Amino acid sequence: MTLEARNEPLKAADPFAHFGLDTLLSGAARLRPDSVALADRDETLTYATFASRATALGHLFAEHGLKQGERVVLIGGASTALIVALIAAIRAGLEPALAPIDLSPDELSSYAKAIRAVALIGTTRYGDFAPSDDHYFMAAAKAESIRLVATLGPQDIDGAVDFGCEAIKRHSTSAFYTGLERGKLSNTASAKIFTLRRGDEFGPVMHRQSTLIAAGFDFVARAKIGRETPILSLFPPIRFATLVAGPIATLLSGAALHLDGPSNRKPFSQPAHAPDGHI
Repeated sequence: MTLEARNEPLKAADPFAHFGLDTLLSGAARLRPDSVALADRDETLTYATFASRATALGHLFAEHGLKQGERVVLIGGASTALIVALIAAIRAGLEPALAPIDLSPDELSSYAKAIRAVALIGTTRYGDFAPSDDHYFMAAAKAESIRLVATLGPQDIDGAVDFGCEAIKRHSTSAFYTGLERGKLSNTASAKIFTLRRGDEFGPVMHRQSTLIAAGFDFVARAKIGRETPILSLFPPIRFATLVAGPIATLLSGAALHLDGPSNRKPFSQPAHAPDGHI
């Protein structure tokens, strides 16, 4: 051993480096398949249904040309559809970037360009807010890297690929799935998740899944959340705080996550954000 090697500071191993949201969902689906995982104003999903739907959507992503390592923008609110799409993207080897549904085409285009996203995949209605049929196409036209525009429902948009609930159900019943082919994917826990900082410092913020999971463990422990302690979230899981206190806390604790949005409570419309780092 050289002197330089002896004097090099020891790097602490990340205990969550090999755990990702995909891993957490797979484990939860095995342990408690029939327990309620997610619920919003329209539907309730058990852990088994959550996992199978994420797998089916992951296959749909791949079948429509999205490749491992590419980045996609997922646009939505406090809904099961957005959370399923988040896990599906990771399960397919993609890096998801989360965005609120009220972004203008210019803002959405700027976000997509900043992370070099190849797809815009968005909700078509959230409460009373519904983007126009050309909203996502206007954003895509201004971002050269975008080659796919798709929707998460509940409605279709002419010219956009349908990744809504019914499309996922049709796909999941057309073939038998035992999970994505792991041999063709690298460790999905290494995929980054992006959120958006708005205001004067508008732009993407990168988060490691291990950081999110570590924060989730801390939140679950401090809040004393268990399987019998349902979680109610009024906010879309599109920021560090709402990701950690929502779907990640659910996957770690086994508690059911109830999503109720949009909320008109303006004082609570900007949840705290704890960035992991910039790209």
